[in-house]
Amino acid sequence: MKHLMDYLSEDGHYVITIENFDGIKNTYSFTIDTEDPTVSLNGVENGGTVNTDVSLDHAERAEFYKNGELVGEYASGTPITDDGDYRIVICDFAGNVTEVSFSIDKTAPVATLGGVDNGGTTKGKVTLTEPDEEVNVKVYFNDEEIEYVKGDKFTSAGAYKILVSDIYGNATEYNFEILKSANGAVIALIVIGVIAALGVVAVVILKKKKLF
Repeated sequence: MKHLMDYLSEDGHYVITIENFDGIKNTYSFTIDTEDPTVSLNGVENGGTVNTDVSLDHAERAEFYKNGELVGEYASGTPITDDGDYRIVICDFAGNVTEVSFSIDKTAPVATLGGVDNGGTTKGKVTLTEPDEEVNVKVYFNDEEIEYVKGDKFTSAGAYKILVSDIYGNATEYNFEILKSANGAVIALIVIGVIAALGVVAVVILKKKKLF
């Protein structure tokens, strides 16, 4: 059988009436609440990182921290949109606390093209310098994906598209084109052709001069 003190350790609302031998009664009421506040975190798991908006549903008072600094109170359901590290502390009237934390990262990684501007053209080789963070690089040559190893140089004539994405799905796209350049043999033939043409012109001029 449970004693009175056993019941007083359980959560609930209590009303206790005490009556003495003279028939005088005193009534006391109180509530025991040891349960932490219930919350619903939307868009991310507790402790996780996403590149989308996040919100929190709750029914208590909530303190809102961004990058370690107290911003103020957080209203239930308010979208959180900016990049940053967040912590929300929810406290009920009984002093029970629930805490959630998460990060938002919507910033796309930035790589560096060498030898050409993004969207530009060149007749030389092109290099790609990846950012310091962990990224995934996909390279498309004339609309077909090709194998890429960090440090590879791009030298073949054609259209290139490079997608650099981070582990959260943020991505940056780079486009450029390497144009065909005439090789040494072709240039030599052109030069010889020009010289030959100039020689013919010179001979004709000389022959015309002899007619006078």
